[in-house]
Amino acid sequence: MNRNLIELTTGCLKGMRSLFPGRQLEMVMDSILDGNTSGRLWTLHPDEPGAFSLLWDQNNNKFYVSGEETSPHVQPALTGLVSGEIRDEAMRRGRLYFGVRAFSEALAERSQEAFGPFLRGRRDNYFYACVGDSVDLDWEPRLDGTRIVPIDTDLLEGTLAATDTVIEEILLMWPSLKRYQSRGWGTAAVIDGEIGSWCTAEYVGPRFCGVGIETASKMQNRGLATATAARFISEALARDRIPHWECDVKNIPSVRVAEKLGLQRIEDASFLVGMFG
Repeated sequence: MNRNLIELTTGCLKGMRSLFPGRQLEMVMDSILDGNTSGRLWTLHPDEPGAFSLLWDQNNNKFYVSGEETSPHVQPALTGLVSGEIRDEAMRRGRLYFGVRAFSEALAERSQEAFGPFLRGRRDNYFYACVGDSVDLDWEPRLDGTRIVPIDTDLLEGTLAATDTVIEEILLMWPSLKRYQSRGWGTAAVIDGEIGSWCTAEYVGPRFCGVGIETASKMQNRGLATATAARFISEALARDRIPHWECDVKNIPSVRVAEKLGLQRIEDASFLVGMFG
């Protein structure tokens, strides 16, 4: 009997959707299958559809643990993989902060033990989506002179202040800048030659996309995030993608923006969080 976790191609996710339930994971898997998010996938028994499996969303550094966990080989195999190959690769990629979501109490215990040396606590997330005609996209920034512009090649190759920060954000969530430019989109609020707020597509698949948003600290509380996100969501809907918004339950500003835009909370998720090091 195999005593190690076997790596599969991520194309195998097509037949493993029931192991990773919920809209948030559906969005992640679609993006991995489309090549817009980097991922790796392991299972204990490739020929058993319900076998213990581990999915690594490498761009957001999230791990999803699912399937049957009754085999005595699961724990040593998982612990060895996490402390060896996974940790080494994450550190090479500079992705130290991570989250782990398990789909049963027993799997949560397995994950706690395997990731234990690196864990720092727990994080609870809300997951919002456009539902029907609920969205309110009629928002404008309160700062005079603000322009909402696309995050396209012209902007990314331009000289606006904070462009490098926007590129860094894109590269956190996309395999490459070239991939974003061919498959993604975004919007930015520009004031006096500086990008004050930016919103970029994440987890782009044939049906869904995620919303990545950030506002420079000195530009916060001026309506920039809401206006920028509203323009982004309009573009997403025009591209026939249903936008989704994920945030920490303690990130009250992000929660408020999502709810001002009329997004509906459709899922909650709990993650173990930690740092490789």
